[in-house]
Amino acid sequence: MSLGFMAGTALGHSLGVLFSWQDPVSLEFALFGGFFGIFLGAAVPARRY
Repeated sequence: MSLGFMAGTALGHSLGVLFSWQDPVSLEFALFGGFFGIFLGAAVPARRY
């Protein structure tokens, strides 16, 4: 696992937790945050390096 992948996933999960804190019923926001973080962690470092 690359560092960008883990950082992006952690960022996405923290965003998902923030959104689910604002709306208690939004588990899909946490899942979306996780997938968004995985996408960011996979796409952004691949373009940079």
